[in-house]
Amino acid sequence: MNLYVLATGVMLVFIQGLFANADGYLTQKQMVSRKKTSNVNGYSFMEHGGMWADVFIVSPVVAWITGKYVLAYTSWWALSAIPICVTFIIIAGRGYRASSYRTPEAHCHHGKTTAAGWVHGIYALAAMCVLTLFYFDPHATNGDLVIVSVVLSPFFFIGSAKWNARWFASWKNDRFAQVQAVVGPIMLWIIVLVRYVIGR
Repeated sequence: MNLYVLATGVMLVFIQGLFANADGYLTQKQMVSRKKTSNVNGYSFMEHGGMWADVFIVSPVVAWITGKYVLAYTSWWALSAIPICVTFIIIAGRGYRASSYRTPEAHCHHGKTTAAGWVHGIYALAAMCVLTLFYFDPHATNGDLVIVSVVLSPFFFIGSAKWNARWFASWKNDRFAQVQAVVGPIMLWIIVLVRYVIGR
């Protein structure tokens, strides 16, 4: 495991927390006391499942991959994957900004991406690029692809969840979270299946 990568990932999440605290969005209590939101809408940084998933799932997985594999960062196909990842992050960011008018959060609120949100975007881009290179690396073994996919599959639900009873009570109305929780793992396992079939 690449401990430098693990430490960097965790540090980036910690920096997001510092920015969220300065913005008054670290905890639900802070948000209410600073009149950033009311108890009927909005979620704090500490309630954001994605933050916990980044620390306990994504960062360790990326650190494990970079510790075991020498990915082709400068290959033509790797460089061509970067614009795709950037485009995905931009589209997701716009979606979060649009929804932040009705549901303010630490990373986006009132239609604007916060400092914490920008750091999260950088983190997400780096992690997505590494994972993309891994899944399409011809040297990645089927066993490792399965291991990573098993560990990452819960991320798609955890990452979209807000660890607040109010969110879980209304989860059936959160279409984005439902789609992410189902489509994300399916995409991972399709890639694993294709890789297995091609490698036979």
